[in-house]
Amino acid sequence: MGDKNIPNRQRFVIPVLFGIGIAVIEIGVGIAMKLPNIHVPFPFSVPVYKQGIFLELLYHIIPVVLLVWLISNIILRQRWQIRIYWMVAVLLCLWAPIMQV
Repeated sequence: MGDKNIPNRQRFVIPVLFGIGIAVIEIGVGIAMKLPNIHVPFPFSVPVYKQGIFLELLYHIIPVVLLVWLISNIILRQRWQIRIYWMVAVLLCLWAPIMQV
């Protein structure tokens, strides 16, 4: 994030446009499939969405950081950090839906 060689366009604009594109696709799929509204009304939404934040931390953020640090920095002595990150990220993205089944 702090690398001076990466321009702001690549750092901010491209990820934001990518996220907006994915959101548009998801909304379009939801409309096309006539999916029901899954949003919870206000007073009850607070614990529901707080649980989503907790699950994001539990399934993705904490394991990615710990596993990349452990494998790349400790086991492999600061080598292949980017490759390890992508392997861990893909495996954890597959793990979360499996745990919900």
